[in-house]
Amino acid sequence: MKKIANVIVFFISIIFINTSVFCQTDDGTSMSPIINQSLSVIEMIESNGFEIVRIEYDILKDEKESFRTLQSGWTYNILAFGDNRVQDIDLEVYKFNGNDWDLIQKDTDESSFALVTIKPVVDGLYRVVVKGHNFLKGSNGCHYALIYYHE
Repeated sequence: MKKIANVIVFFISIIFINTSVFCQTDDGTSMSPIINQSLSVIEMIESNGFEIVRIEYDILKDEKESFRTLQSGWTYNILAFGDNRVQDIDLEVYKFNGNDWDLIQKDTDESSFALVTIKPVVDGLYRVVVKGHNFLKGSNGCHYALIYYHE
């Protein structure tokens, strides 16, 4: 599973390099660049035998939260990526313990996409925090996609 996830990350970086020219013509208000990037990513994820269970698009200025109930017995990959206006996106995944949120996984490398893999032991509510850093000069945010998928 980890090997396939690494292959996906490699192909995503190639997709972003190949789509950056299109994204540079955007004035920052169009969702088209992030959706066009997503189409290639979706095709690559599904062609590797994964099932996408959720996709979100939004504007990211500093951080955004997403909540989802995840089920035991599945290994989930959660992928976030931004358009050409962001140089670094990070992910943090938290599990609700009944009183508070416990950090269980994070991706904090310096890249315009982030990927975490989690295998819930029990069904439960999870909080995913997407964080944007190092926006290009003249930008204070970007559009991003968040994709949850499993085998």
